[in-house]
Amino acid sequence: MALLARLWLRWSRWDTLLLLAAVVILAGAGLPLPGYSVSPGRTTDAGDLIVVKGREVFEPEGTFVVSTVALKPLSPFLAFQAWLDDSVRTVPKDQVQGKQAAGQAVEESETMAIAVALKRLGFEVRRKVGGGAYVEEVTPASPAVGRLTPGDVITSVNGVPAASAQEVTGALNELRSGDVVRLGVEVPTGAGRTEEIVLGRFPGTDDPLLGVILRSAPGRFEFPVDVRIKGGGFEGGSAGLALTLGLLDVLTPGELTGRNRVAVTGTMEIDGTVGGVGGVTEKAAAARRAGARYFLVPSGQAEAAVRGGGSTLKVIAVTTLDDALTALEGLGGDVGPARRSR
Repeated sequence: MALLARLWLRWSRWDTLLLLAAVVILAGAGLPLPGYSVSPGRTTDAGDLIVVKGREVFEPEGTFVVSTVALKPLSPFLAFQAWLDDSVRTVPKDQVQGKQAAGQAVEESETMAIAVALKRLGFEVRRKVGGGAYVEEVTPASPAVGRLTPGDVITSVNGVPAASAQEVTGALNELRSGDVVRLGVEVPTGAGRTEEIVLGRFPGTDDPLLGVILRSAPGRFEFPVDVRIKGGGFEGGSAGLALTLGLLDVLTPGELTGRNRVAVTGTMEIDGTVGGVGGVTEKAAAARRAGARYFLVPSGQAEAAVRGGGSTLKVIAVTTLDDALTALEGLGGDVGPARRSR
């Protein structure tokens, strides 16, 4: 028995060493694998990204933290890291926006944030061109897989033009699971196509399921205030709510954050609705590492945020801009009459 034990121990050690050696060799070779790794990324203070000219600004003491995910082409080393580290995961290639689509999403998110913030402060904001519904994310194993991709813009439903995410969602809700929906779709290059998709069913309900996260494509606006957003190194539209709150903070007196470090994620719709985003777990982990005490997330994504934020980051789910302001007021923030709903 002692001999067998020694042989087993020797074999186990060699087996482990060979496995580790294989992983190191493959990682060093940098052999590409299909897909990407997603992990907590860097953070940026929203106030550092906002530039206002020709108008008084108020420098806040607290900060709205924009957290991001780190997205890297998958390699054997990163796949092994994802197996060991719960804060790293892998995603298929078709679930990731191309650079052109991601850049367009950032620009549109910034435009929408400025429009919503200025409207909330009583400025007249004129919309020159309507947009449609921007596809932020495609849900795995849903009817939209293989038919829609992040970066697509849905412009019509069954031949009826749709100018916003709300209009697309409303039209879809008039249908039934099993119905075939005809979607007019545009891509960042301007090319258009039609997709016919059989709607699925939400689990446990009879509601129709397409399987996408949408936000309104803003089109173009005329702004009465010269506001610019500097590049923050983030991609997609997930900074929309953070930028909206950051603009409200610098354009009016009073500490909207209550002098706290408040992380924020979520898209921003023209009517003040907060839309869902991807990578919430990783963004929560990044926010926690950056010292944020609170994390405002879209309704329905709190559980994912708690997984990444742990016990030190208080997660608050919000559905609208008003919800976010109410939450900030509860944290000691000065909402003030100018920032309240008009």
